[in-house]
Amino acid sequence: MSEKIDQFVENLRGKLNAVDDRMNNFKASIASAPAKAKADIQAGLDKAKADHEARKHKVEETKKRINASLEAKKEETEAKIAEWKYQREVKKLEKRAQRAEEYAAERVWFAMVPSMRRTTRRLKQ
Repeated sequence: MSEKIDQFVENLRGKLNAVDDRMNNFKASIASAPAKAKADIQAGLDKAKADHEARKHKVEETKKRINASLEAKKEETEAKIAEWKYQREVKKLEKRAQRAEEYAAERVWFAMVPSMRRTTRRLKQ
């Protein structure tokens, strides 16, 4: 009988030691959690900043290319207009002036749309 009691006590001691080890591991993981979380957040923040800078650089490069393209198109158009003036191609000049006038009218209308929406909303209220 004492052998069974000794075995039971030994078995219970082993289980208690295992529980004690798990508790110590849990306490250690809880203690290290804030530092790990802070490190993870900092790593995410650093990655986000790097991604933002990369996108910003890409946008700036694209903007430069678009501006260069627009400038080239503007110079090309001015050269073409000067050529039409030199050759006295009145119909082409009038057609271009008409297109420019229509474009300007569309832009003015487009600029007015947001204020028209606000006015319409106010009137509905």
